[in-house]
Amino acid sequence: MASILGAMETDAHCKVLARLHPADLLALTGDQDAQILSTNTVELCDVRRTVDFVYKLQRGDDVYYRHIEFQAKQDPEMNARCFLGAV
Repeated sequence: MASILGAMETDAHCKVLARLHPADLLALTGDQDAQILSTNTVELCDVRRTVDFVYKLQRGDDVYYRHIEFQAKQDPEMNARCFLGAV
């Protein structure tokens, strides 16, 4: 039980850091040279799911969105939620 509680605490701490210091995550997503225009928590209505964060970024003239998701434990459906759900 302690490992599950520790994982949940880690997930919550990562979300706090992502909200307070979004620029620090950009190198992990390959977006280090982008400018953050906004960060949001977004509910995906079609699938009734809320994502952890959506960063609105700008690199040069291109404006785009980066989905940031944290997991407290291994989830075999993570790829499908993040990538297939976005199509």
